[in-house]
Amino acid sequence: DDRQDDEFLGRAKIQTSVVAERGYIEGYWVDLVDTESGKVQVTLSWLSVIDDSSTVKTAAKHAKPNDDSAKGLVHIYIDSCSGLFNQRDPTYKPSPMVRLISNHEKSQQSWPKYYTNDPIIEQGFVMLIRAPYTDEIKIDVIDTASKKDDVIGTCTIRIWSLIEQPGMEYTLQPWLLKGNSPDAKIVMSASLRGLLPPQCSPRKGQRPSEAGVKTTESFSAPTSGLSDLTYDDKVLPGRIRLLIHKAEELEKKDVGGKSDPYVVISYETQRAETQVCKKTISPVWDHEVWVDITENGDNQITLELFDKDKIGKDEKMGRTTIDVRRISKQKKLSQIWDTLIGCKSGKILWSAEFFFDTMAQEPDNTNFSKTEEVVAAPVPNVIPVKSPYREENAVKRDDDIPKPPAIPDELPDVDQT
Repeated sequence: DDRQDDEFLGRAKIQTSVVAERGYIEGYWVDLVDTESGKVQVTLSWLSVIDDSSTVKTAAKHAKPNDDSAKGLVHIYIDSCSGLFNQRDPTYKPSPMVRLISNHEKSQQSWPKYYTNDPIIEQGFVMLIRAPYTDEIKIDVIDTASKKDDVIGTCTIRIWSLIEQPGMEYTLQPWLLKGNSPDAKIVMSASLRGLLPPQCSPRKGQRPSEAGVKTTESFSAPTSGLSDLTYDDKVLPGRIRLLIHKAEELEKKDVGGKSDPYVVISYETQRAETQVCKKTISPVWDHEVWVDITENGDNQITLELFDKDKIGKDEKMGRTTIDVRRISKQKKLSQIWDTLIGCKSGKILWSAEFFFDTMAQEPDNTNFSKTEEVVAAPVPNVIPVKSPYREENAVKRDDDIPKPPAIPDELPDVDQT
């Protein structure tokens, strides 16, 4: 109803054991209970699971446009989080809750844990996978004690990378949480199982539980999309040429529904800022900056957006990080959209190029495209890659990382106009 709560019209119960026994039930009418009259018609399939990655790959390869059927299911077990500290107030203790967001389903979340920096979660979640090439599961740690349920840490599981793991499984291990302290981690495991396609009818063929799927066909994935998912094993020395193109869908911070946004780029002791774009929530900067990367140094460049205020402290508008190992592996990344965290909405567009020569200067023939030339990037087709855990989500340990050499305090920047 438009003006009040929806009215209850009845419910139905179906025994899963019956579906498992028959394999496929088509056009079955079920009487509604807890109501005077009514029935509902359903079609049910029992899908057996299998740990053979070729089943998932074959299903993904032969999927038709607008095919919304499930190709697999992923089980994620969240054990605990640690190091959830507020850098502005180290004494503050959040009330964390973990939220899982997939491309196709409603979000799922854990029970909140109150007033702790190291919550013990110990909950499992199951989610369906419909597009193995591009599906990913975003895992946000939420502070329920804040009025706006602030995101205090996030990481991502890419399904295609999970498929390429032995047994399609990540064992229980710590993952780095972006957007919090350097020591913030979430301990979890993930496993993927393929779903065998349903049979037409148990009377016309074997039940899914009786029919095995065997395939010797080699899987050939599209060649595009590799650059978005591969990383170097460690931080390599060199220089990164970074271009901040623009941002869109930013929060409205000022009176009149506008903002005065600018970006702060930081890496270790280096820092640079873009110019301020006045009265807009879709700023265009086209700001270029060079970042010196030290061997085995930090693996993240931080981008923080602020709203410039004449009076008082500039307000935060969101942030994201760029993994330098991704840039060094791919050499050049163009027009990458990153969703901002720590805000209600917003995304930022950037490009980057890696030079192993630390004395490299701006080349004449490798200029990035300006924002006026930017078009919407297509959704990449992804091919099998190595695990992102060991690379993009790897947890650095202090005793394994040598201290980086001193770096100049000033980050050189070049303002393109």
